[in-house]
Amino acid sequence: MKWIAKALVQKVISGLPYKEAINGFFQRHVTGGVALTDTHFRWKMEAAERHLAYYRKHVGDDMSDVDVLELGSGWYPIVPIAMYLSGVKSITTIDIYSWGSQEKLHIALAKYKEWMADGRLKAHLTPDQDRWNTLSDLHDGQVDVETFNSALNITQHLGDARTFDYPMKYGFICSNNTLEHIHAEVLVGIIERFHGQLKTGGIMSHLIDLSDHFAHADKTITHYNFLKYSDQAWRRIDNDIQPQNRLRHSEYLGIYRDLGIDVLETQTWSGAAEDLRSVTLDEKYDGFEEADLLVSHADIVSAPAG
Repeated sequence: MKWIAKALVQKVISGLPYKEAINGFFQRHVTGGVALTDTHFRWKMEAAERHLAYYRKHVGDDMSDVDVLELGSGWYPIVPIAMYLSGVKSITTIDIYSWGSQEKLHIALAKYKEWMADGRLKAHLTPDQDRWNTLSDLHDGQVDVETFNSALNITQHLGDARTFDYPMKYGFICSNNTLEHIHAEVLVGIIERFHGQLKTGGIMSHLIDLSDHFAHADKTITHYNFLKYSDQAWRRIDNDIQPQNRLRHSEYLGIYRDLGIDVLETQTWSGAAEDLRSVTLDEKYDGFEEADLLVSHADIVSAPAG
């Protein structure tokens, strides 16, 4: 099956030097998994739209003094650009790998201009006109990444989010389909650290994909395929390039609860019950409610205690 071949390739790559560069080559030239299609761009714009809506709902409309911290820089800076166009003061991103490049930056900028020209962008956000003009000028000039980041007040860091020496506290901390790639024991440390980096009155907004990511490209398996494996068996399949922790929604909420973090809001989306029931679940999931196992995507919004 297609997913098994992909799992094997990622497992091999994860043990090689320069694994992120090799994986990037594989994604570009073999699977096409990092191509910035309209569908991919729309998903990212919807993520940015949800983040901004949560902030406005729980904090307020004025974002001019908001410093944003994003976990997981990703291949394309689509969400940071959306934050900039929405008027935030600064954007900091942190990741353990460097996935981006000047080429990907200009691909993202071209997609922004295409969607602005045909009116699709306004379905997700209304850019500040002065900031839009700045963005357009940067693309026309084929700017390098360093100059682009400086112009938009974006700072990119490589490092462990648990121990990084952050220069400030943040009014808004977010991530987009990133938490599911972090092993539980590491994730606890990141959530705890981020909670401590959050300004009074700020919020965290994390969008999580709880589905089996191999099912995204292989329609012969369901979003729940990975739930049939024991932890030991899954460790043999899983890889360091795009690991999947398989945590369920209740387990994410449990991390927040155990850390004493106030969850302001959570939204969930679920797959089909027949897809879940077609999988023989490993015994580790015996104690979970079916509704919990069915959750394929979730947003969790939180604030500092008190």
